[in-house]
Amino acid sequence: MLAAGGQGALDGWGSVWSRDPSVISAVIDRTVTRFGRPTVRVDHTGRQDWSLSQLGEIRVRRGDIVEASVWIRVEGEGEAQLGFVSRGPDGAVREWILGGRTALAGDWRRIVARVVVPEGVATLLPRVTGNGPSRVWLEGFRCLKVGNTEEMRDPSMPGKLSLENRWLRLEFDTKNGAFELISRRSQRRWSQLPGHSVLVQSARVDKSRLTAELLSAADAQRLSLKVEIEAQRPEVRLELTGEGDLEAPLAYPHPWATRAGMELVFPMNEGVAFPVDEPGLPEQWLHLYGGHGLCMPFFCQTDGSACVLTMVDTPDDALARFVYDGPTMVGKLLWEGQKGKFGYPRRWRYALFDSGGYVAAAKRYREIAKSKGLLVTLRDKRRKVPAVDLLVGSPNVWVFGGNAAEMARRLKEAGFERMLWSAGGSASDIREINRMGFLTGEYDIYQDCMDPSQYPKLQWIHPQWTSDLWPDGIVLRRDGSWERGWEVETKEGGMIACGVLCDLLAPEVARRRIAQVMKEKPFGARFIDTTTASPWRECYSPRHQMTRTESRKAKMDLLRLLPEEFGLVAGSETGHEAAVPWVSYFEGMLSLGPFRVPDAGRRMEQTVDPAPEVIRKFQVGPRYRVPLWELVYHDCVCAHWYWGDYQNKVPSVWRKRDLFNILYGTAPMYLFRAEDWPRWKDRIVESYRAVVPVARGVGYEEMMDHRRLSPDRTVHQTRFSNGWVITVNFGSQPFRLGPGKVVGPEGFLVERPKAAGK
Repeated sequence: MLAAGGQGALDGWGSVWSRDPSVISAVIDRTVTRFGRPTVRVDHTGRQDWSLSQLGEIRVRRGDIVEASVWIRVEGEGEAQLGFVSRGPDGAVREWILGGRTALAGDWRRIVARVVVPEGVATLLPRVTGNGPSRVWLEGFRCLKVGNTEEMRDPSMPGKLSLENRWLRLEFDTKNGAFELISRRSQRRWSQLPGHSVLVQSARVDKSRLTAELLSAADAQRLSLKVEIEAQRPEVRLELTGEGDLEAPLAYPHPWATRAGMELVFPMNEGVAFPVDEPGLPEQWLHLYGGHGLCMPFFCQTDGSACVLTMVDTPDDALARFVYDGPTMVGKLLWEGQKGKFGYPRRWRYALFDSGGYVAAAKRYREIAKSKGLLVTLRDKRRKVPAVDLLVGSPNVWVFGGNAAEMARRLKEAGFERMLWSAGGSASDIREINRMGFLTGEYDIYQDCMDPSQYPKLQWIHPQWTSDLWPDGIVLRRDGSWERGWEVETKEGGMIACGVLCDLLAPEVARRRIAQVMKEKPFGARFIDTTTASPWRECYSPRHQMTRTESRKAKMDLLRLLPEEFGLVAGSETGHEAAVPWVSYFEGMLSLGPFRVPDAGRRMEQTVDPAPEVIRKFQVGPRYRVPLWELVYHDCVCAHWYWGDYQNKVPSVWRKRDLFNILYGTAPMYLFRAEDWPRWKDRIVESYRAVVPVARGVGYEEMMDHRRLSPDRTVHQTRFSNGWVITVNFGSQPFRLGPGKVVGPEGFLVERPKAAGK
């Protein structure tokens, strides 16, 4: 036994800590006991975190299996967690919570934190941490060393095992579970950074398959790894299985090491490329199960030519982190639990490219998307819903106020031949706009569910809230609390949150609502907000239990209604590949979510100038942007800016937004109040004339290539399957493409193939 509850002031526990000492206390409680024994009671009234540590640290060595346990009772809306602080030989913290196990409100239960001591850890400090207001009782703490994995390790296992085919060789380090990929053509070697998340107990190779038994350092859970090398391509398939709990994300596999000169390229919205050695870039922690994470489940790192691609085949409970590890940034893949369990097998792949960089990686992923049935083109969609043709190349227009038909007429008189009119209108307005040859749509949403008893306090009430389903229809978290959604302003200036409708209920609500709308208004399109932007969610309501996978399927059932039951062109927010088979346009795909102006989703009509640094550097900065989404799905979905981040949102960078639309072959978005039309008219018409012909010209085409032609990455070029080549100069100096071809500052050149016989 390494430590046990003693007879000190707090029965072996040290001082209690909180960010605000005035909101916490810890005492011996002789009135609330367990089997007659007094308890330690922690009272916390704050909203942030707190901790109560044992009095002494435990000295450990690599491979020790250490188990801590405590009986715990929790009251209130907060939670408590038993785990360890791990420190290295130098005393520096390695992890603040290693092996954490969580207790929610409820009667006495025994929780156990079991960890395997990883390399570089010299001491463990058991402690209980918490969040939020709660009262917590503790009794019967124990901490034991129950073995050492080094003694359990297969002594006959070699230091490395390998698989190979004609293109690559894969090596597996049996000490730490790290991989290396070596190109047999170029001899280029890609190595993983050995982490501390797993320990290898046994491993063997049988022909083209490697299998290994692992232990998770966070909880000593047994894991099984299977690795298979492809016979016909430079690619490896991997699968990880487990049977126990998975409360904290499992950080395995280890990340690929990076070095100066490389880029990490990942599909956050359209896509970004971060130079790994540029200091101070914003680290990104992104889920793979919703549009505000990664919209496609892959990322890669490249030196501009050679590339290693990580693709996730089971993304519904996966995370990606792009963080600094020393002087360079790396990309990490992590697995979340399915309702607290490891659940189904987790699968991913690695692919190796000697040339082609992120374009080759995106094109390989397009092949995989096609094999999964995700690659449904706009031409395919047009055959089922002819109005899709009215969408392709059309600017997305939101006009607030005024008469809808009169405003659409003004746009037509100004030269608009195509338009997605998103702002709705009366039945007669919609009929008249349809007669003008435009595609008509309106806003809809099925996520927000407001408590009707709160209505008298609110500044406004949304007509599309699903409040008739309050409270039985909302998402419940694991602790029984309800999921908070969009917040609404009160008359007194405060905020009240909506609940989130369970996705399982949304399709039937939508079916009834849309059927009623279509009886009155002959729309050709419909925009459903948040469905692809919001994450797939777990629901613990006994009425409608739901995993993230079931959430995704229900969201897709909702979107499928639009084209398949109502013959409508479907749109949704931000965008995620799961919806590509049914959705024809995404609002927000062109806007990088973390780099919009503050509160863009509330103050849509409010323009901003001068441009904030975050807008100039990332949102319209050519250095960091790459069209990964377009390289995979350009011919499948029309991408637009976000309705709080549109063409005229920041007038000083309007031209750069137009240039991105031209480069990507996508249509613009304009948003304004009807009374402001005279203010915007000339500039909107100029933008329309520059962008729309290109968006229409390549709207049905696959984007075949993207290149950055200048060392400062201000000159970009795209190529499309119909032969169009588009070069854009975002810079302030002319760029010479070749003899007689110069692209001026903030200019563009569109080259079309010559007609046959000319």
